[in-house]
Amino acid sequence: MTDDGVAFGLGASTAAEADPRVTVNVATGQVKAGDYIVAPFDDYSGYGLFWDNPTNTMVAYPHAK
Repeated sequence: MTDDGVAFGLGASTAAEADPRVTVNVATGQVKAGDYIVAPFDDYSGYGLFWDNPTNTMVAYPHAK
C-alpha cells in the first residue's frame, strides 16, 4: 500500500480484460486498472517488500515521503 492509501492487487483475468492488475483506494473503495510494473508482496515497518525472481533476492524500498 502506498502512503496515500492505495493498495495493489490482482483481479481475475477475463476475455475482455487480460491484465488483472488493479489498484484500490482504501478510503473510497474505488478500484482502477493498475499500470504498475511490480507490486510489493508485503509491507514491513514502512518498507515495501519485493521479490526479484532472476536473482532470488528480496528487496525492501522505503515508502515515498
